Amino acid sequence: MLFVLLWITTWACSPTRLAPNALPTNGLTDCSVRQVVHTSVGGEGLKLTLSNLHSDSTLEIESVFIARTQTSCSSIDPESAKYLTFSGNQSVRIMSESQVISDPLDFHISAGELLSITIHYGHVPTRMTGHGGSRTTSYIL
Repeated sequence: MLFVLLWITTWACSPTRLAPNALPTNGLTDCSVRQVVHTSVGGEGLKLTLSNLHSDSTLEIESVFIARTQTSCSSIDPESAKYLTFSGNQSVRIMSESQVISDPLDFHISAGELLSITIHYGHVPTRMTGHGGSRTTSYIL
């Protein structure tokens, strides 16, 4: 019997170099950023790709967790929160001009669901990779 594991993209954006004024004046070092994404298709697991393709130095990420979004969009369902790992580690360093993909995570996703992705940053490059036209609200702490 042959089993094929297929990963389908349910949400994505194009990584670009952010304009210098796109970030808070103190940058994102030691900050958490929560973004809400609207999925297109559902599934039983996920992987997340994080990019540092257009940055000038290493990006340090202390943790990433995903959770179901509550109706206010800034709040999450804490019962659903799960940390992602990268080669078994909760933190990851992404070299400039690189990207990483998280380890697969068991997480049921319904089509059209809103998911919150919360990233806690360590050191952040001066020039960041991002997507300036995201058309969604980001929450920074």
